Amino acid sequence: MLKKLPFFLISILIFSYSYSQKASSIKQVKIKTVEEYIEVEAESFQSQDLTKNRAWYITSDERTKKIKPDPDKKHIGGASNRTYIEVLPETFTDKSRTMREGVNFSRTPGKVAVLNYKVNFKTTGKFYVWVKGYCSSTLDNSIHVGMNDKWKESGTGLYFCDGQDKWSWSSYLRNRTDDCDPNAKRAYIIVNRPGTHTIQFSMREDGFEFDKFVLTKERGKKPR
Repeated sequence: MLKKLPFFLISILIFSYSYSQKASSIKQVKIKTVEEYIEVEAESFQSQDLTKNRAWYITSDERTKKIKPDPDKKHIGGASNRTYIEVLPETFTDKSRTMREGVNFSRTPGKVAVLNYKVNFKTTGKFYVWVKGYCSSTLDNSIHVGMNDKWKESGTGLYFCDGQDKWSWSSYLRNRTDDCDPNAKRAYIIVNRPGTHTIQFSMREDGFEFDKFVLTKERGKKPR
């Protein structure tokens, strides 16, 4: 059938199909450079891995995710550039609390829906990780952080305690005794050598919405 269509129509059809696919089909090649502070848009990743069960999808004014189930409406208001990504489909919800390890929930980081960001570090040391996210309940309010395919405890379970139903920033790690402990540990990575490293995020709970992240050497400085 495609052979009978003009070339320009075939091109349009191919573009439309690619445009509707998961965010992993969008390749971003620009490498960010960081000295003491860097802010990165979530949708500007280089690649996405381990997407068999869950994947990250872009939502913006022009793009609407069509992956079901997804109980949320668009939350582009308040998102940087009115664009964000979400890990879908979402089945781990208040209405359906069936937890499936490795499918809609991943206690272990780096196992499901891994995002890769190339970042060029001019300096070394400890960089705290802040994430701007949107969650609708306690069942879609966390994400894992890693670097160079290494997933440390310092990046396991970055969560949002009081940021439900709005865009907010967090760098807190889950506390087994009190998730809302204001003195909870902060997420961070250690850069031992300058140069390009791969900063990674992976799904902990499906349905998490991700707008951007910040790497900074200042522990207590919350991004705006």
